[in-house]
Amino acid sequence: METRSIDFAIRLYNRVTSNKEENMTQTLTISEVRNSLTRFPARFRKGPVTIEVTQRGKPVMALLPWEFYESLVETLEVMGDEKLMKALRSSARQIKAGKTYSTEEVERRLGL
Repeated sequence: METRSIDFAIRLYNRVTSNKEENMTQTLTISEVRNSLTRFPARFRKGPVTIEVTQRGKPVMALLPWEFYESLVETLEVMGDEKLMKALRSSARQIKAGKTYSTEEVERRLGL
């Protein structure tokens, strides 16, 4: 996956999971991460954050909360499924065209 895609995913995650004061991507050197690695779980519990790890000034990896990692993997799996993506695009077009059902109609059709 391209770095731009990962950066976008991180920014999107930060936007949808927290308010502007809490979301952030912090940049640390690999030495700084090594010296404080055990503190990150507590930091991740306080609020969404991703850690960009650099080596010689260049990003080499990211540390992120497990829930975000799982979400990212799941999103990539969905995006890699052409049949599912076709269905999602079709659904999005139907929604945009106003072809939706009320909760009551869905419940009635499903016999709930």
